[in-house]
Amino acid sequence: MKISDISNIFLGMSRFKNEIDLNNEQCSFYRYKLLKPHLSNYLLDKDNEWEYIYFKKTINKENLIHKYDILVKLVDPLKFILVDFEIKHEYLVSSQYCILRTNNLNDAMLLWAYLNSKDVYSNIKNKKRQNTIAKFYSLTDIKEIQFDKKAISKNKIKYFYNLSKMHSLLEKKQNIVGKLIKNFRSFYE
Repeated sequence: MKISDISNIFLGMSRFKNEIDLNNEQCSFYRYKLLKPHLSNYLLDKDNEWEYIYFKKTINKENLIHKYDILVKLVDPLKFILVDFEIKHEYLVSSQYCILRTNNLNDAMLLWAYLNSKDVYSNIKNKKRQNTIAKFYSLTDIKEIQFDKKAISKNKIKYFYNLSKMHSLLEKKQNIVGKLIKNFRSFYE
């Protein structure tokens, strides 16, 4: 079975045609949060870096991310990122990502862990190398990924989720320490 059989797949927002410049336009607008593209985690939470973007019109709801969506970074390095927080605002991703949306949490967790497994990741990378030299993955590349629900156990999913949480926390800690060191150095310069 292909992952397109168990999930809906949407491309992130492409060119922001309705984006406005708040300094130049006097009109009503809609504010969204856009994920900054340099994400390195396997989990996405509200503490990740977002920037505000403003539009003249509302965005189609399917283009907004939801809790337990899987974001696929379509530019090398390929990443499969689980949205792991309750969405209270309207969050967007750019066309450097696509969104995999399943019907339930169990399928989302299973698919996320499966896609991040070493074998699946290697197969995707090898197939891509055979097709093109480009460092971009298309929606077709993602839709064609074969999915085996029995390939990964619930214990492995929990283990991978917990490791990803720890990785995310360690990265946040590293960022905070880096900022403290930078402030400390600037204080003594």
